[in-house]
Amino acid sequence: MALERGRVTRLRDALRLDGLSARDRALALELTLGVERRRVTLDVVLSALAARGTLPPDPYARCALRLGAYQVLYLPRIAPHAAVATAVALLRKQRSFVNAMLRRLARLVVDRAADPACARSELPLPGTDHVARALVLPADSLPDPGSQPAQFLGALHGLPTEMVTRWLTHHGLERTRALVAASAATPGVTLRVCPVQTNAEVLGQVLAAEGVRVVPLSDPRLLQLAAIEGESPFTTRAYRDGLFSVQDPTALAAADAVAVLPGETVLDLCAAPGGKASALAEALAGRGAVYAHDADPSRLAQVRETCTRLHLEATLHVVDELANAPEWCDAVLVDVPCSNTGVLARRVEVRRRALAPALPTLVREQAALLRSAIARTRPGGRVVYSTCSLEPEENRGVVDAVVGATGGVTVEREQVTWPEAGQHDGGYFAVLRVGGDDGSRP
Repeated sequence: MALERGRVTRLRDALRLDGLSARDRALALELTLGVERRRVTLDVVLSALAARGTLPPDPYARCALRLGAYQVLYLPRIAPHAAVATAVALLRKQRSFVNAMLRRLARLVVDRAADPACARSELPLPGTDHVARALVLPADSLPDPGSQPAQFLGALHGLPTEMVTRWLTHHGLERTRALVAASAATPGVTLRVCPVQTNAEVLGQVLAAEGVRVVPLSDPRLLQLAAIEGESPFTTRAYRDGLFSVQDPTALAAADAVAVLPGETVLDLCAAPGGKASALAEALAGRGAVYAHDADPSRLAQVRETCTRLHLEATLHVVDELANAPEWCDAVLVDVPCSNTGVLARRVEVRRRALAPALPTLVREQAALLRSAIARTRPGGRVVYSTCSLEPEENRGVVDAVVGATGGVTVEREQVTWPEAGQHDGGYFAVLRVGGDDGSRP
């Protein structure tokens, strides 16, 4: 409701999980994030079943409908009658309407695969025990996939048409299909092992003893949470003792691109919440220093908490003012604020924001931050510019503009990572080499 009424811009700012059991906490997260992730699809389906073809104006009724519909369609482990009863119990008004709508929706779910020839009226749903499920609507309700591909893909996967249209323009139909599917999937939770204290095998055993099951990934530093059910890894003693952090493989790749060497001085210019800064500090192996700064003081507090929990105080220094960091650094990481289109599965509320109007302001801010990073890098040093965006204006567009206007800086390499459903986020980084002395550097 807080998000629906514009009182918060991030769901997690309003979500309170304290006091819930591990099972209830997992369900609360699944419902809250899942409903927003699939909100566009849910609204299309529910509007198709409403007598007037629109959802009720009352925001409480809308939210209750979405909560019930999400469980009926996307959480097959919950009995439909229980989902309906719970949604209706949330309301004082329009209970009969919501009850009738959700019961009708539940009757339209069938135990078979959706017919690809009926793409406008049959939606594929998560199955149960190898039994396929589909929603069979009484009439064509989704846009035509042939003549309106952006509208169809947006409705099917819960994304705004504007965003899908941009992706079709920049990436083509096949890539866009993969992107929208990844953006609608529940993201995985990846843990980065603290190498100073343990290794992946030992951490896996310690977590298993606390009721948390993880599986190893190809990177020996990473483990993935095997299921959202069970104990949360973030309530374990292993987490409190600083044996691991949470970090997506794509984010870790950007930190790795800095190629930190022991003994170096490194600056993380946009450090909150601290995942990349702590990875850089761990790579120093006790020699050298990482200076972490962020323009948002409240979020910088998260970096301090991360530093303390991971016992990195000797090498990770959190600075409120850039003046307290060295003037020249061997390397600078600038992970800029961006549109977040590479992490839509995780940052679900981004769907509510108009992308095109925001891009010019974001690009100006990103370019200014990149120029600042270059200015603080010694000759021969390197800058890593990174985003969690898929938009070319924020990625190579910013890099080309800044490098073109700055002498002695070259692009050594860049990487775009496309999001993969349940595996990793999307993002971009570019490694820049700062060249010879311009007379102002030591």
